[in-house]
Amino acid sequence: MKKSTILLLLILSIPAVSQTWDKWYAFGGVGSYSTNDVDTLAIWHVGGGIQLNKRWGFELDLWPGLSGAEPRVDDVELFHTSLSFTFRARQIYRSPDVHIIFKGGSTRIRSTNHDEVGASDVNKGPGIVGIGLVVNPQAKRSLEFSVSRVLDVYEHSDTFKATMRFRF
Repeated sequence: MKKSTILLLLILSIPAVSQTWDKWYAFGGVGSYSTNDVDTLAIWHVGGGIQLNKRWGFELDLWPGLSGAEPRVDDVELFHTSLSFTFRARQIYRSPDVHIIFKGGSTRIRSTNHDEVGASDVNKGPGIVGIGLVVNPQAKRSLEFSVSRVLDVYEHSDTFKATMRFRF
């Protein structure tokens, strides 16, 4: 059901973006990841997005690279992939141009080596919500500072990210 919904939304967005290539952007950045059981760990992330109009957009964000460096982390590998709808709520400052952005969507978490639950792999897809500030969102380069929460049934995790966007 999720895959067909995502495919339908992407097909519907193609006519809206076929004439506006400057709405596409790529991004990358660093941040931190924390849960109730794990101390804060450094992460990096990359992705891409499209701004459909002044308010709405989509983003695909990949953040690989967590490993079991901490004593309470049994994961050999933890890999997040998230697809988010973005909503640019309002402008806070005029110069520089600063906007509040809300994000909501779904994430896919894949990790390995969960001996405590008797499973070798965990693969789940909880929801994700977030809020952030985007500085100069219409420029070729912009900054985003955001916080997001993965809404897992068993454990909530928070991420804090600093991101550089490149519009092309």
